[in-house]
Amino acid sequence: MASEMRLARILVAAPNWIGEALFITPFLSALRAARPSARITALSVPRVADILRHAPQLDDLILYDEDGADRGVAAKWRLIRMLRAGQFDAAFILRRSASRTALAWLAGIPARIGFANAKSN
Repeated sequence: MASEMRLARILVAAPNWIGEALFITPFLSALRAARPSARITALSVPRVADILRHAPQLDDLILYDEDGADRGVAAKWRLIRMLRAGQFDAAFILRRSASRTALAWLAGIPARIGFANAKSN
């Protein structure tokens, strides 16, 4: 039997809209049930941060203000360095987003799980 992939640190790139953020609650519950000892961190835009900040399935929250403080190349590189420092084993990208996929790739997160489409490859 092949050894199971180590998933001790998981990043969840959350959707940008309040309704969609609420809809990921069952996913977060299933992920927590499957990986009870994992450190699960959400990457969230400010407008949904308050919803996710109170999600009991999450351990941490990283704000990604792509239209404000995290706009521009230097800010993106700061975020990428922060994500690298988190040593995430996997990223679940819960929206069709080339930028979130690129951030996870540039941060060196080895497993990136999301939508199979041209935007996310």
